[in-house]
Amino acid sequence: MENQDKLGLKPVSAKDLIHVLNSYHKAISKLGSGMISISSALMESDDQNVKAAAEESWGRLKEFVGFMEQAAERLETLAREGVDNNGE
Repeated sequence: MENQDKLGLKPVSAKDLIHVLNSYHKAISKLGSGMISISSALMESDDQNVKAAAEESWGRLKEFVGFMEQAAERLETLAREGVDNNGE
């Protein structure tokens, strides 16, 4: 806590943190949604190279969605349970 006081830092509540992170989460979700739409459209291409690239992109997007879901779950847990004694 001494370091925090010297740097002028103070603890942030889970509610405050979630409020800030929700904006980022929404923006990134919109970006992901747009990329999924583009990837889906490209998979309909007759060009096999475009189709292959779109399928690879689709796999990466599925991974992205997984990370977003994980982040949402962690934020929900933080909101419900707060942080432990170690600040985690």
